Amino acid sequence: MKFSIIYEVECAMSASIRQWAPPESLRKSFTLTERGDGEPSDWCSDLWDGKCKHRKWAGILTKDQFKKFLDFTYLKAESTETMGSIGAPGVGFGWAPAISFRGDDEHSIQSAYVTPLPDVAPDTSCECPRCLEGLARRAAHNWDRIRRAVLSMWG
Repeated sequence: MKFSIIYEVECAMSASIRQWAPPESLRKSFTLTERGDGEPSDWCSDLWDGKCKHRKWAGILTKDQFKKFLDFTYLKAESTETMGSIGAPGVGFGWAPAISFRGDDEHSIQSAYVTPLPDVAPDTSCECPRCLEGLARRAAHNWDRIRRAVLSMWG
């Protein structure tokens, strides 16, 4: 299993945002997709005089890399349902289910949307309505199982 991650951090202008960046050992697995310094933000309007540093990274990690990432960032899975991710790495342009992760560092706002990517592709060889309905039902059931497993391990 691999994990598609969209990871976002905001902190005060006076802080070094590097301390919340993905760990050095995993940097090559991430791409910096957004960067902002000193722009007003809805997330930090009540903090840091309404201005902050902002970074967003996206990447795909193996299970071992994902564990290292969570150990480094102290992010925890939330049981809150999400509306999913758009453009999650490894999924292509479109929607993918996602699990929300949040950090509770008092000096930053950290969040991640994580989409587990199973190594096994579903069998889509038959496209009759009955098989497609069964495939959708199994996909929903499998997503529920994966989500529960992630929450029990990292929630």
